[in-house]
Amino acid sequence: MRNVIMFIGLCGAASSALAESGDKSSFLANANATESRALDLLLATADSPAPVPQSNVIIALQAGSGDGEASLQLAFGRKNPCRMLANDDAVCEERAFIITASSPLGKGQTRAFATLDRLAGGQKVRLTWSSLSSRYNFGTYQRNKNHWLDKIHAGCLAQAMNSSSATEAAAGCDRQRNEERIDDSTLTFLTDQDRRAYNRASFENSLSNRWGYALNAAASYLDFSHFDRSRFADGSTEDFLKANSRRVAISAGGAVSFFPFPGGALTLSSEYQRAFKADKSQIICPVVAAATVRCTEGSFAPPIREQAAINRVELRVRGGSGQGLLAHWAIAPSVSHDAISDEVAIDVPLYLVPDKEGELIGGLRFGWTTREKAVFGVFVGTRFSLFQ
Repeated sequence: MRNVIMFIGLCGAASSALAESGDKSSFLANANATESRALDLLLATADSPAPVPQSNVIIALQAGSGDGEASLQLAFGRKNPCRMLANDDAVCEERAFIITASSPLGKGQTRAFATLDRLAGGQKVRLTWSSLSSRYNFGTYQRNKNHWLDKIHAGCLAQAMNSSSATEAAAGCDRQRNEERIDDSTLTFLTDQDRRAYNRASFENSLSNRWGYALNAAASYLDFSHFDRSRFADGSTEDFLKANSRRVAISAGGAVSFFPFPGGALTLSSEYQRAFKADKSQIICPVVAAATVRCTEGSFAPPIREQAAINRVELRVRGGSGQGLLAHWAIAPSVSHDAISDEVAIDVPLYLVPDKEGELIGGLRFGWTTREKAVFGVFVGTRFSLFQ
């Protein structure tokens, strides 16, 4: 219910873990510290490592070719200590509980922007519980650390040979190797090819071994009105009276996320919804006096119940070179299908607007549904993250 430069962020997180001592207790401590920073990147809180916030408040607005929506989100995070398994694997987990309240900006019953959400258009509260887990192997951790320390040491010595004070520079390389330092300053000694390989290794040892899942439930108050056709039973010449009613729609679902490549996440989700919709519109023209016809168009019956079983596939990708007009951007296309009504929706949010801290919080939104066809919108306040 949220910007990551994955190469930079994962290198920072992985290098911090690889730079420490090689015993298992240090490994667990480093894994816990790395989890805090890496999850922070996943939740799109910064481009550089920072502690995971225990609470967060987000206010978001969305507007477009249909009615808009305003939402308020409260998030509470918790990081569990990593634990060592019998096969030298360490398992780390972070959990979050999110409360989202939303309300339409316009009047009448509308559906969420190209997502088939039957609960949109009302006063909605959504509860989400999510968990992000990862597995690290101590042996792999130790081998990778030593491999890259040796590569950095060799690169440092190669540069030292061209230095005016080669002996002193070489001694500095040796001290750096003995300190087992891997950070932004020492990574500069790698060749471009080795740096790319290091980036890939950082990904393989972190996000490629991660998975996330989420459970959610929601309720929404939906307001309806319909014309009371019995108003003309006594021959009145007044317009039909309107009857107002309120219904409660509910939903429940789950999602699972994988991280198939650096800077990308694939999420599969499914949600069941029990909601209501206005009865079909009619035009009724009763004769209330000689040669007098008054026509009224609208619903003439209370809202009817509807069900939806929405399956969704979403790909979230973060890009950008860190420089220029499009220094940071992200895209999160999704395809939704309602197995009951056979409706299809395509939603493509394009994140382009960062805040003062560089977090992507706004952009353009394009969509298509079998019912409304093409739709367009803008949004602000919704933070991009690989893991929702």
